[in-house]
Amino acid sequence: MNIDKKNDKDEALKKDFRIGQYIYIAIYVSLVIALIVIYS
Repeated sequence: MNIDKKNDKDEALKKDFRIGQYIYIAIYVSLVIALIVIYS
């Protein structure tokens, strides 16, 4: 039973990490676009 709980926790962490990664990429891309707009 503990093993199942651990697997569920790992899956939740992976999902959170993936969401965090997308947010980080979105912020990075928007910063790059902002810089291009400012300097063009």
